[in-house]
Amino acid sequence: MMRNQKETWNSLSLKNAHYYICALENDSEEDFHNRGKQDCELHIFNDDIIQKTIDMGKSTILEVGCGIGRMTEFMAQKFRVVLATDISGEMIRLAKERVKTKNIEFLETNGSTFPFMDNSIDLAFSYLVFRHIDDPNMVESNFRDINRMLRANGIFKVQMRLLPTDINQWYGGVAYNFNSATVLCKKSNFEIIHYKEIGTRGLWLWLKKIGHYAS
Repeated sequence: MMRNQKETWNSLSLKNAHYYICALENDSEEDFHNRGKQDCELHIFNDDIIQKTIDMGKSTILEVGCGIGRMTEFMAQKFRVVLATDISGEMIRLAKERVKTKNIEFLETNGSTFPFMDNSIDLAFSYLVFRHIDDPNMVESNFRDINRMLRANGIFKVQMRLLPTDINQWYGGVAYNFNSATVLCKKSNFEIIHYKEIGTRGLWLWLKKIGHYAS
């Protein structure tokens, strides 16, 4: 039986948002803050593909699964607009308390679609999020709607779960290898321009839009 993702993440955020975002015990706010900065630099600012494709200072980034703004606050230092979304209203509430930056829009979503215009974002980014989604239809819906919003020259960088795990646990989610990820991308009109497997940490995909997804 699939979990109610919204109920699950609202509940976990009330228990210990820091832990369920990073899975680290006794996590201080300073450590949480510093790792957010390091991850933003590693996965976005110093990413060769993103650097060559995206003019950050003129661009809009969509963050899928922002949690309480761990990386969001640093995205706002480089990007013109940050659209930070999460399925958990509790996570969004905490994010708004932590991060008060004018060029960030924090928004709770239904976990499958986004209330933004077609061709309105330059970069979509998601880290430590899709690995927890236990419904492949929800994954596909996200990909299709991101395709709709992404501009023609935009990039979607996303981390997926690589190795299967217990899907009944809070951390469980659908696993993808390169072949199954390719099928997913073709169904949502994306092309894989680069990928990287990182052991138990997952499969990174860099995607470009090859057509507009029409529902």
